[in-house]
Amino acid sequence: MGFRTARKLKYPDRINASWSERVLGRDEHGEWAVLPAGSPVRRASGTILRYSTDQVFCYPYDCWWVARMGVPPVGFRAHRADGSVRIFDGVEPDRVDISTPARVGADGVSFVDLTLDVVRDRHGVVTVLDEDEMAADVARYSVPARHVETARRSCAEVAALMLAGEPPFDGSALRWLTVAADPSFR
Repeated sequence: MGFRTARKLKYPDRINASWSERVLGRDEHGEWAVLPAGSPVRRASGTILRYSTDQVFCYPYDCWWVARMGVPPVGFRAHRADGSVRIFDGVEPDRVDISTPARVGADGVSFVDLTLDVVRDRHGVVTVLDEDEMAADVARYSVPARHVETARRSCAEVAALMLAGEPPFDGSALRWLTVAADPSFR
């Protein structure tokens, strides 16, 4: 399977981040892809992120979220447009963007980030982030009420799955990280 472009959008269609990822395959949880260690994640701000280890993405079928998962320790370097570099160590290994369902097409994969995030740190602590920012984004970008309701419901469902260690937050990503690390795959 080959590389494709992934685009994380802000409502309704502004690019927030983009990267090149390699499609790994599909299973009952969705489509899986890897962002190889060191590959650039280009932010709209001009900052380029580079993760120190491979990160896998799960694009579930018809769900309102996209997950990024890795094996601790997860860290990245943020290369800013002004030339400065900031190092982030101990980043949560599991992060879910609450979003519209991912759309896979000939030009890659894209999803609209609806601000809320659910993270699980290396100790298993699950936290919902950016609830305060969501109200501001809803007002600023006229996000439809049905999107907001679905995002909040999806956020609660993802947090419950993570807390319970239910698939795909049960270590399913390890299988795909193993596939990505296989020299014959690269």
